[in-house]
Amino acid sequence: MKSSSINQIKELPAFHLWDIAAMVNYTEFYDDSKFKITAGDNNYELVGYYCKNPDCDCTKARFSVQQYEEEIGEIWYDYEKKELVESSSFAHLIKKVKASDEWIEYSFEDILRQRHLIIKNTFKIFKLKSEQKKLKESLVGLKDQIKRIHKLNKKIGRNEPCPCGSGKKYKKCCL
Repeated sequence: MKSSSINQIKELPAFHLWDIAAMVNYTEFYDDSKFKITAGDNNYELVGYYCKNPDCDCTKARFSVQQYEEEIGEIWYDYEKKELVESSSFAHLIKKVKASDEWIEYSFEDILRQRHLIIKNTFKIFKLKSEQKKLKESLVGLKDQIKRIHKLNKKIGRNEPCPCGSGKKYKKCCL
């Protein structure tokens, strides 16, 4: 494959975190990731979809076969078994991609495996960041509760503000 850097181009749509079992389009996140094929007079693009669940051990990719940005079919391919999962009238496009001279450093299957791992790891990071944010928010709440408990445990002077939060002096409120 020609050497190119992977550039993340978009933020993660929030619905992806809740629907973890769904497949995601690799081009939603990274530039130059469509496989472009010419067969006869027709130009096609194969857009790869991968399972984003970090805990799933699937090895399949779904390709949306597109012409002029419109989906005209699909291909399911198992990159570990190096075979089609189900027959498709567009199977010849996979053979053309694999025969392409673009794949100098890596095999077609290696590229698919790498992209799948990138998607899974991207979602693992997003999920961890989301969980981290929730933990930080709950930690702030715990810190406030601890401060209130410390205030309640120390001896309160008669002229100090009441710890109940009323704004009155302790002697005029909860004494």
